[in-house]
Amino acid sequence: GDVMWEFTDTDDSNMGVAIPQPTIARMYNGKWAAIVGNGYNSGGNAELFIIDLETGAKLKEIDTGVGGDNGLTSPTPVDVDGDRITDYIYAGDLQGNMWKFDVTGASTSDWKIDFAGAPLYTACSADPCTGTNRQPITARPEVGISPPAGYFVYFGTGRYFAVGDNGVGTGANSVYAIRDKNEKGTPSPVLPTGGRSTLVQQSVLNEQYLTFGDYSEGIRVTTNYPITEGNDGWYLDLPTSGERQVSTPILRGGRLIFTTVIPSGDQCSAGGESWLMEIDALSGSRLAESPFDLNRDRSFDIGDFALLDPNDPDSPLVPVSGRKSTQGIIKTPGIVTDDRIEYKFASGSAGGIDTTIENAGKQRGRQSWREIQ
Repeated sequence: GDVMWEFTDTDDSNMGVAIPQPTIARMYNGKWAAIVGNGYNSGGNAELFIIDLETGAKLKEIDTGVGGDNGLTSPTPVDVDGDRITDYIYAGDLQGNMWKFDVTGASTSDWKIDFAGAPLYTACSADPCTGTNRQPITARPEVGISPPAGYFVYFGTGRYFAVGDNGVGTGANSVYAIRDKNEKGTPSPVLPTGGRSTLVQQSVLNEQYLTFGDYSEGIRVTTNYPITEGNDGWYLDLPTSGERQVSTPILRGGRLIFTTVIPSGDQCSAGGESWLMEIDALSGSRLAESPFDLNRDRSFDIGDFALLDPNDPDSPLVPVSGRKSTQGIIKTPGIVTDDRIEYKFASGSAGGIDTTIENAGKQRGRQSWREIQ
């Protein structure tokens, strides 16, 4: 009796297992809505549900038309002009498609898939994209500004919820940033059409252990290739077999922050391992300064750097891009800021809290304000 309403598979037969998280947002028809993907194991197509928050009635069901026991992940509504009304919605599916839904019309009949029904991008582990190298998207995407115009859509690939997903060799996965070059009102949509060939490839160069007194830190060093306006974005292949990115990334202070999961085949272990990665959001390259206080001296300097080539003692020292979890598998961390230092806390499968001391970067001081007259 305390429940306002319930939306189940009796309301829509295409409702799967509702793993995706709904988001509450205001729509152009004046309604507040719960926006959610149809979930997995629906047996059908990937679909987006927009549900009246007051009544539970379905305002709109947008079918992508892509099946194969597909399903849509948690959506990200975006307000691009600051009027606090949702303009676009981004969400991925199990077939590796990242969809953009245009909901700028005042009538629900105008709400549709952008790009004439085509996905913004289809994630595959290699070109050409085939039915065997698709990379499933199961985490909520993040969206940010892409200078000089348009937006970047950030997402990782991989699956970790079904029988067999705990295997160590479950396919190659990646993290992507794809440009949506179309601003609101653009008459002709522009899609990335070259697959991976038009993206900048960043890579994990090596993994090392750095020793500081009586403890050590597992770290990763990545490439720092530049990006141009002619590129449709960037991607980073996750280097370890079975590694995947299945939790919501964070866009913060010009960085893309995300965690990865590497399941373990050992039943007596804590389930596996994770890496906390921090890279430049616009290019995917390693940062110019250390994001981590690895030696725990509350400074972020060359003492937190690593050799570009660990086999060459004369190799230059560079900032690191990843830190290995000390508590097994972790997901998206919580963040506490103290002036120029940030603390990231993530509960781990080993039963403890993994703590990372970080450089707050550009996220300092007043970020915005409102004038009330």
